[in-house]
Amino acid sequence: MAPFIMIFPIKGKKYHRRRIFLGLKRRRVPKIYAGSRRVGPSRSRIIFQKIIWQGLLGGLFVGIIWIIFFSPVFRIKEVNIIGNESVSQEEINQTLKTIFEKRFFLIFSGDNIIFFNEEEAEKLLLEKNLYFENVKVKKNFPNLVKIEIKEKKAKLAWCQIIQKENSKNSENEMEEIEIDNSEDEDKISEQSQCFWVDEAGIAYSQTPPLKDLKMSLGSLKKEHILILKEKNKKLVKFVKLGTKVANPEFINSVLCVSETLSSAVDLKVVDFETPGAASRELHVTTSEGWKIYFDTSRNIKSQVDALANVLREKIKEKERENLEYIDLRVKDRVYYK
Repeated sequence: MAPFIMIFPIKGKKYHRRRIFLGLKRRRVPKIYAGSRRVGPSRSRIIFQKIIWQGLLGGLFVGIIWIIFFSPVFRIKEVNIIGNESVSQEEINQTLKTIFEKRFFLIFSGDNIIFFNEEEAEKLLLEKNLYFENVKVKKNFPNLVKIEIKEKKAKLAWCQIIQKENSKNSENEMEEIEIDNSEDEDKISEQSQCFWVDEAGIAYSQTPPLKDLKMSLGSLKKEHILILKEKNKKLVKFVKLGTKVANPEFINSVLCVSETLSSAVDLKVVDFETPGAASRELHVTTSEGWKIYFDTSRNIKSQVDALANVLREKIKEKERENLEYIDLRVKDRVYYK
């Protein structure tokens, strides 16, 4: 019997139309899907892009480092100073120059505002300038430094007086010191040196000679500053600047005497003298020629009150012509002659 061909669809499933021969087994043909090919950059191109980006970032980093540490952008170009009266701006700049010339890690300049140390500058200015009581340094980016200075206020002029016998052997020593009164070689001469003293009792600057000091105080508008003379036969040399000549309590006591005498007692004082701060004594000479002896370790107001009582009750104004001194150094006692 001759074979025949039959073509028919199969419901629910997709089959290729094929010839099915009588007696052959029917076979399912699977579908084959071909994925689409992705197209991207090559490996060499990716490596090249990485090199470019790394180069740009490296160049940017180097540029930032150069601008910050080596370019003139952050170099200190201006220093603003306020509050300086006794010390010139040139002197202050000269002091700061020692910091600007430093090298950090042997590479970075000291005048770079990033490396500029404010505390170091404050400490250096206070060490080099005894006039300064307080210094505040502040840096403003990119290249400005501001300095605020508070100078010391002189409380009194301290004058040390050394008494020496004139001799040919001491001529070389006396050349370096101001001689107030020159006399014959066989007599005693006085050599003096005066300093401005602050409230802490530190001699921070030299004043004009004693003989010109009162006139200088008038020209400087510092008439309120009193002159205290330290006169002692045992005094052999002058103090150095920056040295404490007296403790603050002694300075305050001297100032208190000056203030209370003018208000509580109608007396004009022409001279203040002390054998030395360690003696705790203050000798005041009045315009009438007699002296008052104070003990600076005790309450000054109580001593001035005792002085006022003695002058009011014991010593009449006419009797002051023969008065030599009033001694207040002994507690609850007043001695006069």
